[in-house]
Amino acid sequence: MLPTRKTAVWLFLVIERVLTTQIPLSPDYVSLCFDSGLGHANDQQWDLDEPPFANATGNLVFETANSLLQHWANTRYRNGHTIVPGIVPVGTILYHGAIMGPNIPIALDWVATEPDHSMLFCLGTDRSGCWHVTFAVIRPMKVLYFDGSSAALISEGTMDTQDLLAWSEMKPEWALNEYQRIEDLCKWGEKHGVDGFVRFVRF
Repeated sequence: MLPTRKTAVWLFLVIERVLTTQIPLSPDYVSLCFDSGLGHANDQQWDLDEPPFANATGNLVFETANSLLQHWANTRYRNGHTIVPGIVPVGTILYHGAIMGPNIPIALDWVATEPDHSMLFCLGTDRSGCWHVTFAVIRPMKVLYFDGSSAALISEGTMDTQDLLAWSEMKPEWALNEYQRIEDLCKWGEKHGVDGFVRFVRF
């Protein structure tokens, strides 16, 4: 899925705010007073040979923006911390694999953006079969994207942002309670005009 205009606006606002707090590299800047983790307050310019303080976090803003929807960044740092609004455009194809017979699912459930991913959920036997359903988006869908490995059903923090949105608290003991999670996320989304949620998992 490509970033949308809303996501671009959000990123622009974040980057603009960060850039407005940056310190000029010019030695002519007289009233330099900062605590950015680079250099010292009495310097007239940054010392680019000096490493940042150990607790400096400014780089994380840019790394978060750079790693949205990317495989390895969200696999290595699986506990996400960012919720990004986006739009799924008309014509996007979504896939769903389940044991349900030749019917469109009516219960809340997740869909995949790749057929290979959804086929992992086709767990039917030769007798029962498995149905692989393809959907096409017919109107723009407002979504929220949870970064990190947010679809990894483990209790070590990968689902914390979803828990906070759905239940206003983290519930690691409910890591496998997907039906309650999606139901409560959708209740929240309905109140706020959100059509769906985007999560990432590594396979």
